[in-house]
Amino acid sequence: MQIQVDVIFAMSLLSLGLSAFNVIFTQRRLGKTDTRESAETTTKILVKLDNIEKFMTKNDVEMNIIRRDYQELRDMVITNGQSVKSAHHRIDRIEGQHGPSQSGGV
Repeated sequence: MQIQVDVIFAMSLLSLGLSAFNVIFTQRRLGKTDTRESAETTTKILVKLDNIEKFMTKNDVEMNIIRRDYQELRDMVITNGQSVKSAHHRIDRIEGQHGPSQSGGV
């Protein structure tokens, strides 16, 4: 009877050891898979962030060009406004010297 109990106890210990080995091996294998998947996900995220950075840099360059063009157009409008004002003064002075125009003045 004692031998039978010892064999059952030894088999239980062996079964417990194999189960523990199986759990550890499975966790390591899943851990490697999780690590690989995590690395793939991280790589994808980094690539997408890099693409966003490139897009933002491109937009920044385009915005600088738009700002420069806007400033040039603004300067042209100011210059044209000054030219029109100067032309009106000259026209008023000429009309003052020669009298009102025959078209009734506009």
